[in-house]
Amino acid sequence: MFRQGIITSIISKFDEFQIVLFKTAYAENSGWLQNPDKKMSYKELLELNSLEKLKTEIISKEVDALLRDSHYEQINFIDTKLKLGIQDHFHGWLTFLEITERRNLFVHTGGAISKQFIENCNRWKIKTRRT
Repeated sequence: MFRQGIITSIISKFDEFQIVLFKTAYAENSGWLQNPDKKMSYKELLELNSLEKLKTEIISKEVDALLRDSHYEQINFIDTKLKLGIQDHFHGWLTFLEITERRNLFVHTGGAISKQFIENCNRWKIKTRRT
């Protein structure tokens, strides 16, 4: 139980860090927001008082969408956008992914192995260890 709590807490703190990272990255790279598939209604636009509020709202929506994705997709996004080479140069990459997937097990299934966990680990070629 203690180990599960530690992993959950560490990943939660990492997620908090990512929120700040994503918001800052979007604010500094507003070109990332240019997406012809994204739409806002007239009502949403009229409710905003300034272009700055519009930008802040769009960034919030983009960050929220990223946070709903897997940690793999989140890191892949920032890695691709900033050309950091995380997946290529971070030797603990697969261990990181396994830990984030285990955090999901602890939070959502009480630690019981799920089909999604196995599928993700197989997709990323992670050899899983028993919890």
